[in-house]
Amino acid sequence: MNSVTHFGQRIIRRISCWYCPVQRFCDCSVYNDGISSGLKSFEDLLKESSDFDPAVDVSYGFNDDEHGFSGVSPRRRFFEDTRRDADRIFEVLRQVDLNVKSVMDELNIRVSGLVVREVLLKILRSINYQNRSRCARLAYNFFMWSGQRIKYKHTLNSFHLVMKIFGDCGEFKAMWKLFNEMIEHGYHVTARTLNILICSLGKAGLERPVVERLIKSKTFNFRQHKHCYNAILHSLLAIKQYKLIEWVYQQMLAEPEHFSPDILTYNILIWTKYRLGKTTESQKLLDEMTDNGYTVASELEKAQQLFKEMIVKGQLPNVFTYNSMICGLCLAGKFAEACSMLNEMEYRGCTPNFLVYSTLVNHLQKAHKLSEAHEVIRDMLEKGRYVHLLSKFKRYRRC
Repeated sequence: MNSVTHFGQRIIRRISCWYCPVQRFCDCSVYNDGISSGLKSFEDLLKESSDFDPAVDVSYGFNDDEHGFSGVSPRRRFFEDTRRDADRIFEVLRQVDLNVKSVMDELNIRVSGLVVREVLLKILRSINYQNRSRCARLAYNFFMWSGQRIKYKHTLNSFHLVMKIFGDCGEFKAMWKLFNEMIEHGYHVTARTLNILICSLGKAGLERPVVERLIKSKTFNFRQHKHCYNAILHSLLAIKQYKLIEWVYQQMLAEPEHFSPDILTYNILIWTKYRLGKTTESQKLLDEMTDNGYTVASELEKAQQLFKEMIVKGQLPNVFTYNSMICGLCLAGKFAEACSMLNEMEYRGCTPNFLVYSTLVNHLQKAHKLSEAHEVIRDMLEKGRYVHLLSKFKRYRRC
């Protein structure tokens, strides 16, 4: 049984989908002399081709207390040198279009994962509509040059940054080729990889063929099958592809030996059903979640603590997060706290949607707390909300 660590932490991670929407990410052939057009051939390329990035190690064995003759710690001096090297490389890339390799070699800069990361971030931040083709070319040239340096090997983070640059520049064919190259070199596909691919290609209306290709592929190396599906579902949620989420879920159910829904899967599906206006199916999923043993009482405190930390940091929860917390409190039998949270969300300026009311009322009814359920419904009606959906509540008769 999944713990509420998943229930809390993952719900809070998903806040970014509503408060910090994923940035939207021309076409190219990565292995030609430069960037050439050919977006139309991207879908042909799909037919031909078959939790987050590891943290960058920035310690390097330095001790902040060990100072050199200048009074500057070796760690600080290292990072200043890294930034200076990244600035030099970026300036050269901006000024030189041809013979990049020879000019870069003359800089005599030692390439490291941190230097590559800084340069790619500079390119990513400089992208705009006018220069995006040039930025894609700069990223490609630098990525190829740095990958040929002795004693250096690209990290997964480097691949992700270049894929993100290609996506933001609209170079979808190049991004897909780089993804295949990453797999061929034995890198793990992570949730971040899938998020970049799906969110970027979704802007071009290509999310369906990409998702189908990923699900049917036997070559790409994802660490855990279930989490691969959840990463795909979450990425589709970010670009509001609710119909496609339903289709992916059906593919998941077709592989019961590899997959069983967890708390993250259920939360995404419940929200999807609600957005599609399928409130009855949302309630069925809530019931199924309870039947499958997601009684999260033992770990609820962790989720509540994370929830409180969000508020303290000024990250106000949205209606989806409140609904998840109310559901968790009800599953733990803490109905008074669940009702209190309904009032709290309104006090904080977050208006409950019908799914919130439905979640709370149905759990109260199942616990035979009919008077409390009727009170929630009366409060909803007094505020003039969802009167037309009153028939959705079971065992309620309006006096």
